[in-house]
Amino acid sequence: MKEEKANALREQGNEAFTQGDYETAVKFYTEGLEQLRDMQALYTNRAQAFIKLKRYKEAISDCEWALRCNKKCIKAYIHMGKSHLALKDFLQSRICYRKILEIEPQRETMVKAYLRQVDLEEKVALEEKAAWEELQAGTRQATAVSELLKKLDRPSEINLYYCGGLELLSQAIKDCTGQTLFRLNNGFSIINGNNIVRSCLSQNSKDPYAVDLCKSVVKLWRTVCSGNEQNQQLLMECPVTRQHTVQMLASPECEIQRESLELLSLYSQTQHGRDVLIDNLNLCQYVRFLLLFLLFLFFRFKIQSREIFTAAFALPFEHLLVIMKHHL
Repeated sequence: MKEEKANALREQGNEAFTQGDYETAVKFYTEGLEQLRDMQALYTNRAQAFIKLKRYKEAISDCEWALRCNKKCIKAYIHMGKSHLALKDFLQSRICYRKILEIEPQRETMVKAYLRQVDLEEKVALEEKAAWEELQAGTRQATAVSELLKKLDRPSEINLYYCGGLELLSQAIKDCTGQTLFRLNNGFSIINGNNIVRSCLSQNSKDPYAVDLCKSVVKLWRTVCSGNEQNQQLLMECPVTRQHTVQMLASPECEIQRESLELLSLYSQTQHGRDVLIDNLNLCQYVRFLLLFLLFLFFRFKIQSREIFTAAFALPFEHLLVIMKHHL
């Protein structure tokens, strides 16, 4: 009877979890454990709900109890790894994920993905620590990035104003620390939240400097995302970027096409970058625009520009095809 009650409460908890009501899910899982203290699934399910509520220490405790019920519980190690990662305990997170391989070696692909995430989070933490130190020290780069973003945060300026500011900002960001300072100073929100910038990216603006502004924005994105996986992810998670990046491949302006293609080619160079594109872009639309883009180049440049085509377009396009190879 206790097992039946515990299972019924687990199902109620699962339903609440599915609906995003994590507090209620925790309540049902807890009541289920009052009926049956050694039910592994209730501990791992409650741990998952605790993670959603950012109650990571409680999630770790539940995972430890689940492992007392079953020392080979894969879900317990997964949730415990995620909780340690959220608490920035990178060593313990790696230990949890590697333990999965000892139990089930066939899960190597899954574990590698989790370990890549740990590596990324640790790298981001170190980068942000270095950036904050520069910010507190008031170095020239830190001050320049912060001040330029403040000036670019002004609404309703003319296109030429933003165009010049973006060019200066691209020049001020010289390394990983500059990229991190851009992120920490809400650079993505400031640039992508600007109505004039959005109008230029959609290519609906009739302003004579709209094309220059569009190119300046994409150039800045390339600068802040080159070799920086965290920035790559944040950029593609922005609705403005998702909406316009692929469409700009079909722009009537050749320079906008090239800038957009080179931006997207950055993502194809790492597994993380490819995953970000897959998760955020409409791949059918993506492939269609790429093919139209190549046909346009062929008929426009033909044989005379073969060398330029190879250097400027064919090589970045080859990187992008890696994405299609893995996912289509």
